[in-house]
Amino acid sequence: MPAPARPFVTGRWSDLLLLTYEAPEDLLRPYLHPALELDRWEGRTHVNLVALHFGAIRVRGRRFPGLGAFAQLNLRTFVRHGGEPGVVFIRQFVPSPLVVAVSRFRYRQPYAALPLSYQAAAGDGRITAEYFFDRPPRGCLIATGSEGATVPPSGSFPHYCKERFWGFARGRGGRLLRFRVEHPAWAVRQVLHWQLQLDFRAFFGPEWRFLNGAQPAGVVFAVGSEVAVYAPSDV
Repeated sequence: MPAPARPFVTGRWSDLLLLTYEAPEDLLRPYLHPALELDRWEGRTHVNLVALHFGAIRVRGRRFPGLGAFAQLNLRTFVRHGGEPGVVFIRQFVPSPLVVAVSRFRYRQPYAALPLSYQAAAGDGRITAEYFFDRPPRGCLIATGSEGATVPPSGSFPHYCKERFWGFARGRGGRLLRFRVEHPAWAVRQVLHWQLQLDFRAFFGPEWRFLNGAQPAGVVFAVGSEVAVYAPSDV
């Protein structure tokens, strides 16, 4: 019997801030491989703006020289393949050119390098996570949440927004590529305050300009957990 697959990357994702916006199907469909379908919530299609901190990184179980903790900013949409919920990334930003190179080559993901910083503070029963985008056009995403956290039920909108275990991309020759991300269901904090300063047009393209000043359908502040990301494979 073959040995079970070993994760390509492991680490910890912490203080995930997820802002979910309704987005038109016609805008999202060109990002999808033909084998994928959009995953709707109450008949509507959405995108996630996600900021997270990625720490304790190991590549095939070992530390990788020059690869320390970093912040990440993603824009993604929700899809299904064979009934399995997943995501397709529209754009991903990290500060490390090494991560950009590996992710674009190995995972065929739309990464780009951008100076990002992260800090978190706790006090008075609250947790504040702050993400700053440090190159013009500058921006930030900040949220304060309760120190306590609970796991939302599986049929809830927060669950729909955050529990996604497959990432998909167009592989070489037009094939569908997928990779597995494993983690326990994330507990979420009660969001007490949030703030976003971001020019969607400048970061993601002119077609995303309509999100400037838009109100999200939901804001999630997830605690995070250990994660395991597996190597991609053709479907």
